[in-house]
Amino acid sequence: MKLEPADLRLRIIPLADALIHELDDLQRIKAFAAAVQKDRLLRHPVIVAELEKQYLVLDGATRVMALRELGCRDVLAQVVDYADESVQLSEWHHVIVGFPANRLLAELVDVDGVTLQPVEPASARRELALRQILGCVVMNNGQHYAVMPEGAQSLSQQAALLSSMVDVYRGAAAIHRTVEVSLPSLRADYPDMSAVIMFPRFAPGELAAIALGESKLPMSITRHVIAGRALSLNVPLDVLSDARSLEEKNAWLDQWVHDRLRNNKVRVYQEPVVIFDE
Repeated sequence: MKLEPADLRLRIIPLADALIHELDDLQRIKAFAAAVQKDRLLRHPVIVAELEKQYLVLDGATRVMALRELGCRDVLAQVVDYADESVQLSEWHHVIVGFPANRLLAELVDVDGVTLQPVEPASARRELALRQILGCVVMNNGQHYAVMPEGAQSLSQQAALLSSMVDVYRGAAAIHRTVEVSLPSLRADYPDMSAVIMFPRFAPGELAAIALGESKLPMSITRHVIAGRALSLNVPLDVLSDARSLEEKNAWLDQWVHDRLRNNKVRVYQEPVVIFDE
């Protein structure tokens, strides 16, 4: 497969135009900023979709916020078509480790605006898929609790309630993301697991509305699977922070990518791969 620079849709964009749909995580931002400042490289581009002359960040919110903290003006992005079938949106669930189960349940019950109601597992999954409930708490012992909003909630209010739930354990517990919720498998992987918090699947249009609004979703509950990702570009931090115009920077980027393609420095994998050097 012969690639041209335009095929990769790589672009340097202003950080001011990057719209985030997630709340920040100060600890992760500081850790990433320290790593970037040490290496002076941005290894991977953020993934964005164009939105009203701005860019919705699909993956890379921590990178965007860390670069802002470092005073960079621009960021390297890979622009994708959100409507294309190669971009799939699903959800992450949170495995909670190192947080007493009784305390977790008690503090979730105390979150303003939601109630917890025991529910059968099959009903919980069906109602979550239909967006009839806000979430589901699956305890280590197998008990399921539906998270019910108190009255009709706007999209912005749903995002705020989910963030309040995650605030209960964020910073106080280890959080591991999972796609599948199989208690036997998760117990084997995480013997000290307290519970799994299951989240709903949002639609692309909803993420766009959240990014343009004030309330944000908790970090790491939306999952984008994107074919044709560009990785390990290792763009110098100085390029993103200097005062050259975007036109000049993107001309440099096009030439830089062209040179790497011409010198066979780019590998394309058509099949799924497993990378151990991250």
